[in-house]
Amino acid sequence: MYYTKSDDQGIIDASEKARETFKYMWRELSWEARRIVPALDLACVKVAFAQQMEDSDEPVVEHMWINDVYFDGEQIGGILINDPETLTNIDNGDAVQVPLSQVSDWLLSSRGKTYGGFTIHQMRSEMRSEEREAHDEAWGLTLATITI
Repeated sequence: MYYTKSDDQGIIDASEKARETFKYMWRELSWEARRIVPALDLACVKVAFAQQMEDSDEPVVEHMWINDVYFDGEQIGGILINDPETLTNIDNGDAVQVPLSQVSDWLLSSRGKTYGGFTIHQMRSEMRSEEREAHDEAWGLTLATITI
Protein backbone atom coordinates (compact mmCIF):
# COMPACT_ATOMS: atom_id res chain seq x y z
CA MET A 1 0.00 0.00 0.00
CA TYR A 2 1.32 3.41 -0.94
CA TYR A 3 -0.39 6.65 0.06
CA THR A 4 -0.43 9.87 -1.95
CA LYS A 5 -2.19 13.15 -1.41
CA SER A 6 -5.27 13.79 -3.53
CA ASP A 7 -3.63 16.94 -4.92
CA ASP A 8 -0.33 15.24 -5.89
CA GLN A 9 0.23 16.73 -9.36
CA GLY A 10 2.49 13.89 -10.46
CA ILE A 11 -0.20 11.31 -9.71
CA ILE A 12 -2.90 13.50 -11.27
CA ASP A 13 -0.83 13.78 -14.47
CA ALA A 14 -0.06 10.05 -14.47
CA SER A 15 -3.74 9.18 -14.09
CA GLU A 16 -4.66 11.51 -16.93
CA LYS A 17 -2.03 9.86 -19.13
CA ALA A 18 -3.51 6.45 -18.25
CA ARG A 19 -7.00 7.56 -19.29
CA GLU A 20 -5.65 9.14 -22.50
CA THR A 21 -3.85 5.93 -23.45
CA PHE A 22 -6.44 3.41 -22.24
CA LYS A 23 -7.42 2.81 -25.87
CA TYR A 24 -4.02 1.20 -26.45
CA MET A 25 -4.47 -1.09 -23.48
CA TRP A 26 -7.93 -2.05 -24.69
CA ARG A 27 -6.57 -2.71 -28.19
CA GLU A 28 -4.04 -5.14 -26.70
CA LEU A 29 -6.75 -6.91 -24.70
CA SER A 30 -8.91 -7.18 -27.82
CA TRP A 31 -6.01 -8.74 -29.72
CA GLU A 32 -5.26 -11.02 -26.77
CA ALA A 33 -8.81 -12.40 -26.90
CA ARG A 34 -8.19 -13.51 -30.50
CA ARG A 35 -4.78 -15.10 -29.96
CA ILE A 36 -4.39 -18.86 -29.94
CA VAL A 37 -1.30 -18.56 -27.75
CA PRO A 38 -1.70 -15.86 -25.07
CA ALA A 39 0.95 -13.11 -25.09
CA LEU A 40 0.00 -11.24 -21.92
CA ASP A 41 1.05 -12.40 -18.46
CA LEU A 42 -0.93 -9.68 -16.68
CA ALA A 43 -3.61 -7.16 -17.63
CA CYS A 44 -5.24 -4.99 -14.98
CA VAL A 45 -6.75 -1.56 -14.49
CA LYS A 46 -6.56 0.68 -11.41
CA VAL A 47 -9.90 2.26 -10.54
CA ALA A 48 -10.96 4.90 -8.00
CA PHE A 49 -13.61 3.69 -5.55
CA ALA A 50 -15.31 6.10 -3.15
CA GLN A 51 -17.48 5.91 -0.06
CA GLN A 52 -18.94 8.62 2.13
CA MET A 53 -18.03 7.89 5.75
CA GLU A 54 -20.01 9.22 8.70
CA ASP A 55 -17.00 10.90 10.29
CA SER A 56 -15.77 12.67 7.15
CA ASP A 57 -16.96 15.63 5.10
CA GLU A 58 -15.29 14.29 1.96
CA PRO A 59 -15.72 10.79 0.55
CA VAL A 60 -12.87 8.37 1.20
CA VAL A 61 -11.26 7.33 -2.09
CA GLU A 62 -9.13 4.23 -2.62
CA HIS A 63 -7.50 3.31 -5.92
CA MET A 64 -7.47 -0.46 -6.41
CA TRP A 65 -6.79 -2.91 -9.24
CA ILE A 66 -9.25 -5.01 -11.24
CA ASN A 67 -8.52 -7.84 -13.65
CA ASP A 68 -10.67 -9.84 -16.10
CA VAL A 69 -11.16 -6.43 -17.69
CA TYR A 70 -13.92 -5.70 -20.17
CA PHE A 71 -14.97 -2.43 -21.78
CA ASP A 72 -18.20 -1.58 -23.58
CA GLY A 73 -17.09 1.81 -24.89
CA GLU A 74 -18.24 3.69 -21.80
CA GLN A 75 -18.01 1.40 -18.77
CA ILE A 76 -15.00 -0.63 -17.63
CA GLY A 77 -15.63 -3.73 -15.63
CA GLY A 78 -13.73 -6.51 -13.97
CA ILE A 79 -13.01 -8.27 -10.69
CA LEU A 80 -11.48 -6.38 -7.75
CA ILE A 81 -8.15 -7.97 -6.80
CA ASN A 82 -7.27 -5.84 -3.74
CA ASP A 83 -8.50 -5.71 -0.17
CA PRO A 84 -9.84 -2.25 0.65
CA GLU A 85 -8.02 -0.48 3.46
CA THR A 86 -10.96 1.66 4.65
CA LEU A 87 -13.90 1.17 2.30
CA THR A 88 -16.68 -1.17 3.40
CA ASN A 89 -18.89 -0.88 0.32
CA ILE A 90 -16.70 -3.20 -1.80
CA ASP A 91 -14.68 -6.36 -1.24
CA ASN A 92 -11.85 -8.25 -2.90
CA GLY A 93 -13.41 -10.52 -5.54
CA ASP A 94 -16.40 -8.26 -6.25
CA ALA A 95 -17.45 -7.72 -9.86
CA VAL A 96 -17.35 -3.98 -10.57
CA GLN A 97 -18.28 -1.64 -13.38
CA VAL A 98 -17.27 2.03 -13.54
CA PRO A 99 -17.04 4.83 -16.11
CA LEU A 100 -13.73 5.46 -17.86
CA SER A 101 -13.37 8.66 -15.80
CA GLN A 102 -12.68 6.50 -12.70
CA VAL A 103 -9.67 4.80 -14.27
CA SER A 104 -6.42 5.94 -12.68
CA ASP A 105 -3.98 3.51 -14.32
CA TRP A 106 -3.56 0.36 -16.38
CA LEU A 107 -0.82 -2.23 -16.57
CA LEU A 108 0.11 -4.93 -19.05
CA SER A 109 2.96 -7.39 -18.68
CA SER A 110 4.40 -9.60 -21.40
CA ARG A 111 7.68 -11.50 -21.48
CA GLY A 112 9.12 -9.67 -18.50
CA LYS A 113 8.26 -6.18 -19.74
CA THR A 114 5.56 -3.97 -18.33
CA TYR A 115 3.55 -1.36 -20.18
CA GLY A 116 1.44 1.43 -18.73
CA GLY A 117 1.76 1.63 -14.96
CA PHE A 118 1.85 5.41 -15.04
CA THR A 119 1.01 5.95 -11.37
CA ILE A 120 3.33 3.12 -10.38
CA HIS A 121 6.17 4.76 -12.25
CA GLN A 122 5.39 8.11 -10.61
CA MET A 123 5.25 6.62 -7.10
CA ARG A 124 8.47 4.66 -7.65
CA SER A 125 10.24 7.85 -8.73
CA GLU A 126 9.62 9.31 -5.27
CA MET A 127 10.67 6.23 -3.27
CA ARG A 128 13.99 5.61 -1.61
CA SER A 129 15.97 2.69 -3.01
CA GLU A 130 14.93 0.31 -0.20
CA GLU A 131 11.25 1.23 -0.58
CA ARG A 132 11.44 0.74 -4.34
CA GLU A 133 13.02 -2.71 -3.93
CA ALA A 134 10.34 -3.81 -1.43
CA HIS A 135 7.62 -2.38 -3.67
CA ASP A 136 8.94 -4.20 -6.75
CA GLU A 137 9.32 -7.45 -4.81
CA ALA A 138 5.69 -7.21 -3.69
CA TRP A 139 4.60 -6.80 -7.31
CA GLY A 140 6.76 -9.68 -8.50
CA LEU A 141 7.41 -7.81 -11.75
CA THR A 142 10.42 -6.04 -13.18
CA LEU A 143 8.82 -2.64 -12.87
CA ALA A 144 11.98 -0.78 -13.77
CA THR A 145 11.20 -1.66 -17.40
CA ILE A 146 7.89 0.20 -17.40
CA THR A 147 7.30 1.67 -20.83
CA ILE A 148 5.25 4.85 -20.98
